Amino acid sequence: MKILAPITCPSCNSDLERVNDQLFCRNSTDCPAQSTKRLQSFCKKLKMKGFGEATLDKAELTKFNDLLELVPEDLVTRGFSPHMSSKLYDVVTTRVDQGISPNDFLAAVSIPLVGDGAMRKLAFDTIEAITYDMCILSGIGDKAAKNLLEWIDANADTISRWSVYFKTIKNQTSKVPTNGYVISITGKLNDFKNRSEAGLFLESQGFEVKSSVTKAVTHLICEDGTTGSSYKKAITNGIPVLTIKELLEE
Repeated sequence: MKILAPITCPSCNSDLERVNDQLFCRNSTDCPAQSTKRLQSFCKKLKMKGFGEATLDKAELTKFNDLLELVPEDLVTRGFSPHMSSKLYDVVTTRVDQGISPNDFLAAVSIPLVGDGAMRKLAFDTIEAITYDMCILSGIGDKAAKNLLEWIDANADTISRWSVYFKTIKNQTSKVPTNGYVISITGKLNDFKNRSEAGLFLESQGFEVKSSVTKAVTHLICEDGTTGSSYKKAITNGIPVLTIKELLEE
């Protein structure tokens, strides 16, 4: 008997694509099997115990937002005992009440090439403020940066729902030796929307950032040709004036 390879996904019925003798379902957004795997990984990375594949299937949970809409009564109607229903509900509520780093959140949602390592490099005020140039300057590769921004653009509702539970944790590992560098920033910037955003990035790279040019400042960031008081003070005191890219290349 000749065995024929399937041509459609058994989970969502989408056409399968053959790549090097392997079959792939490209319906990553709406395929229930892929959604369940992503949610399972999400729960594991955020340490929500008890949400394995079988539990998620039985509970009919496939989306990240489903966890926030979870109520014990719904789980009971889907075959869980009242005790287990309350336990699963408590796991989710306890975890979100603790607060979630937005870096950890993005590392957990299964964006291709974007994991814990990439997100430890990135500092930002809000997820919506992340830019391609910010990613590249942080050492995140071109493809990973594009994947990250595409996911952010396509999942505004999910980000909005979970942002209530976000908390900022400044624990990124320094990538660049600071050598005691203390930075101040003036003027408009090439790759960041504002000085606050740039300051967070530089702090994530191990630099100390001051709001004004003081005796402690060793370098001034100036990228738009501004010659205001901060620039003049830096020149007078022999403080090097450079761009963020030049600073990172030193």
